Amino acid sequence: NVQGSNVSTEFFSNIPTSRTVQGLYTIAPTVARSGLRDASGRDRDPSVAGSSGPENAYILDGINTTDPAFGGGLRDGRTLKAVIPGGSSAKVFKAGEKFKLKRKGADGQMTAVEVDLLDLPYDFDSLAQAGSMSGSGAIIVMDDSTDIIEALSNIAEFYAHESCGQCTPCREGSLWMAKALHRLTHGHGRRQDADYLLQIAQNIQGRTICAFGEACAWPVLSFVKKFKDEFEAKGAADEEHRAKEAKDAGSSSKMELAASPRC
Repeated sequence: NVQGSNVSTEFFSNIPTSRTVQGLYTIAPTVARSGLRDASGRDRDPSVAGSSGPENAYILDGINTTDPAFGGGLRDGRTLKAVIPGGSSAKVFKAGEKFKLKRKGADGQMTAVEVDLLDLPYDFDSLAQAGSMSGSGAIIVMDDSTDIIEALSNIAEFYAHESCGQCTPCREGSLWMAKALHRLTHGHGRRQDADYLLQIAQNIQGRTICAFGEACAWPVLSFVKKFKDEFEAKGAADEEHRAKEAKDAGSSSKMELAASPRC
């Protein structure tokens, strides 16, 4: 913790990770615990969900996020894969990422400091400089057992359902992205689906009346860009599997034709 007069800055290294959204862990509502205060002056209290410790959801009342009990920690043998720092609309961070943050040096001059993901301060400015946001304060952590494509598909399905439909880019784009991800998670993916998803998301952001367009586009943009190899590999594997099935079906048909009696 970096202590101030009445606030403390949390770091991702203080936030243990979890499994697949089986537990929710929240901080008691005090500024001294979260260190976050929004533009209206209200306290914002981060919560953690994902691949962590105990099976049952519970609330930690009065426990600081530096306490080992917070979040329950990673399961034995698991490693960190990704962190969504501010709810599902926030851009995802990939394990091992490093960021250049502007910090005031001892001489008073601003300098660029390289910071590892787990040493990234959980405050508005630092998260923005790292390319994401604190958003709702809902921290979602994923370990190496998480299927990134499944996770994004779940998020995209939610936003497609929630779109009010007023703006065409959001109404159509959120649905197209959800359908493409549904294909990828049900064996009908294509090699080009990664680029297809990026193109759709890029054509949504900045083209809607409200911020919902960005909310549905940013997860897709960040997930696909940072885990593009997984999306391309899944699409290629699906295409190869379908090609093999078609080949096997063709061979079977030829054998049946050859075995049939001739007139």
